[in-house]
Amino acid sequence: FNALTGAKSPVADYPLTTTRPFPGMMLFQDAELQLVDLPSVLTEDLRPTSLATRSIAVARNSDLILLVADASRDPVTELKSLTELLSDHGVSLRQRSCEVRIQRTDTGGLRLVVMGNLRCSYQEVVELLKSYGYRSAIVKVIGDADLDEIEEQVILQPVYRKALAVLTKADLVERSRIDRLAEEIRSHLRIPVVAASVNDTLSLEALKAEVFASLEMIRVYTQKDGVVSKRPILMPKGSTVLELAELIHKDLARNFRYARVWGRSVKVQGQRVGPDHQLQDGDVIEIRSD
Repeated sequence: FNALTGAKSPVADYPLTTTRPFPGMMLFQDAELQLVDLPSVLTEDLRPTSLATRSIAVARNSDLILLVADASRDPVTELKSLTELLSDHGVSLRQRSCEVRIQRTDTGGLRLVVMGNLRCSYQEVVELLKSYGYRSAIVKVIGDADLDEIEEQVILQPVYRKALAVLTKADLVERSRIDRLAEEIRSHLRIPVVAASVNDTLSLEALKAEVFASLEMIRVYTQKDGVVSKRPILMPKGSTVLELAELIHKDLARNFRYARVWGRSVKVQGQRVGPDHQLQDGDVIEIRSD
């Protein structure tokens, strides 16, 4: 964490050094990303720590979770235990086949809206919801779902978060072992893996690049009077010109006329585009409004 951000989070030769969330800023090329060093959620014998619930609560609201394990020990077992603990707290690292959204209402009883394939009867779902105290609500089941999957979501209300496994102390382990560990982690946990060491600058730069790629963000630069901003605005992939305008200021979006874009998203540099034009990483944009 300190090597990535330049921060001074507490470090010692014994485990469980960090006792509170410690924020820092990581610079990837010209983009600043906030990282938060959290207290460990597992002890050395893989039991939940006293601070596990607090750390997972922070991770639950993040854009990306970095699962850090020591490559010189047994990282596969550690990461399996970590993902199981997250799952027990309603944080899923895999995109689920279904999503259940429940909106309580004052009247109207239980109304079930299915947007996909329901592998059980409507009545079974209604009885399940009643058993958990729901009497009046609009319940949307999105995707393919059976009764067990619906019950899991009703109980835990899980959230899906992107994750990246980070194998530390990679310089202490042979490359062939790192490759085997990475393949096993990808196979069992189905999340990307990167190995790094504080003693290897290139591995740290590769880690930064993997973090940025995993976030699935783009960098957009604004231009005014011919001057391009030095720092980019970070947005999710697929973002439109209008979404950028709204992010800058609501009035800019409300009074939007058109924009000119330079970059990979246009065929002609300086091309005039409308509000629904999708931006790409590295685009420069100048927005015109009334």
